[in-house]
Amino acid sequence: MQVKIAHIADIHLGVKCCGIGNRCEQRSSEITSTFYKIVKICEYENIDFLLIAGDLFDDVGVSELYLKELKKVFSKVNFKIIISPGNHDPHTPDSPYNTKWPKNVFIFKSLNMDKFSFPEYGLDIWGSAFQGPYKNKNILSYAEVDESKINLCVIHGNLSNSENDDYCPISAGDIEKSKMDYIALGHIHKRSNIGCVGKTHFAYPGCPEGSGFDETGKKGFYIGTIAKGICNLEFRNVCRRIYENLEVNISGLNSEHDIIDKILGEIQNIAGEDCFDNLYQIKLIGYTAEDFFVDINSIEAQINDKIFFVKLIDQTETEIDTEKLKFRNDFKSIFIKKMLTKIESSITDEEKNANKLALKLGLKAFERDVKYN
Repeated sequence: MQVKIAHIADIHLGVKCCGIGNRCEQRSSEITSTFYKIVKICEYENIDFLLIAGDLFDDVGVSELYLKELKKVFSKVNFKIIISPGNHDPHTPDSPYNTKWPKNVFIFKSLNMDKFSFPEYGLDIWGSAFQGPYKNKNILSYAEVDESKINLCVIHGNLSNSENDDYCPISAGDIEKSKMDYIALGHIHKRSNIGCVGKTHFAYPGCPEGSGFDETGKKGFYIGTIAKGICNLEFRNVCRRIYENLEVNISGLNSEHDIIDKILGEIQNIAGEDCFDNLYQIKLIGYTAEDFFVDINSIEAQINDKIFFVKLIDQTETEIDTEKLKFRNDFKSIFIKKMLTKIESSITDEEKNANKLALKLGLKAFERDVKYN
């Protein structure tokens, strides 16, 4: 016998996607839309169980209207939904999990290992719940499994050998001793490949939508079949947009037009046809002339007319012709010489970078007003 499952985690419905200007609200809505897209895929592909390994919600403060809509969607699907509350959405007295849910939704509420049995599938599904923001107890090894059945585990936790881990530490040894057929993990937002220790398969699907520049690349969930000793899951990319971190070298460029063309060219080379729909954090590196200043705000504004969102970080350095500088004795040249000496004598990288920035801002001050926070 086998069961068809989908494994998702860390959806964070209701999250506020900060740091991307006026795109924040839209990104939050897209996270909800992608979740409902996954539900539709699960219906179309006729799965038996949707396993949600924690952090379905970004916090327990879910509006009644939002919750009512979610429950309505869940009540209409033709599969069962298993939820293991995580550290962001723990099972607490004021939790949305402490309300009435449709009959096809099964929620783990105990801090200790518990199970839901489905005899028609020859299946037990194990799991537990966070009951607060932390859970330093490893409870995986406490499951007394019936090895004649398919045993799945849905759990929000951290693969860790540390006893001081506050997010349900789980070691490779714990996984092997669990005798589970598959462990659906949540908590880590980066997808892992399907691992196997002993006879137990396990994986993190990652979050289905990124919400920051520390969550880059394609996002989605796992879907497929599980049987005794068999794990046939595939990763399905479903995210609406991806976050990317890039470096663009603008050495030798001396106009905003040229810099913008270089940035857009780099974005297209990396992301292809869909590049304009994504979010980019771009570090500008290289050397600029002492009389040319990168206006980050102006360049961002022009690029954001073409790209969904771009954030620029100026890490360029000022190119100084030291040979010509020897023969210059004006006030600006004296400033440059003194700053170069300070940069050269810097003891730490932090001090050196601060002095390089001071040189850049000082040169700009010779030409125009400087506003710097």
